[in-house]
Amino acid sequence: AILILPFWCILMLLWCKLQLDQWLEQSVKRLNLELRETLSSGALCTVGPTSLGDAAGRELGSVEQAIIRLGGFVADHQDRFTRVWKGQCDSMVRATTNLLWVNAVVAVAITAGMFWMFLRNHLEEHRLLATQFLVLVMAGLLAPLVYLFVWRRSSARCQ
Repeated sequence: AILILPFWCILMLLWCKLQLDQWLEQSVKRLNLELRETLSSGALCTVGPTSLGDAAGRELGSVEQAIIRLGGFVADHQDRFTRVWKGQCDSMVRATTNLLWVNAVVAVAITAGMFWMFLRNHLEEHRLLATQFLVLVMAGLLAPLVYLFVWRRSSARCQ
């Protein structure tokens, strides 16, 4: 499990990266199209000699239309990102984070257990040290859990 979990985590994160890259590529394409439309509609606005007031009114109208289109584009862009993130990537990133923490804890526990067994079985004069080492390792493994529990309780009170 110690060797397999990191590879699964890497695969899940790469899949999320590919999904976000695809979203970004589509967004950049749409942004380029929107830019072209905005620039081409701005060029069409200056047709023929007219009064200064009419030209300013048309210019103001085209600017307002461009702002409305770009505002809609940004809102749609953010909605699509939210769908991609919440639908596909958020759960994978959370699972990857948890799996990596589990993997780290298992690696530390196995290493500490082997060292404890070595102290316990081979060094008769250090049996007390073996027990102290075991207590220290257990305290080190439990301290983050206690911190997480206290942090969650304090954040729940603040809300």
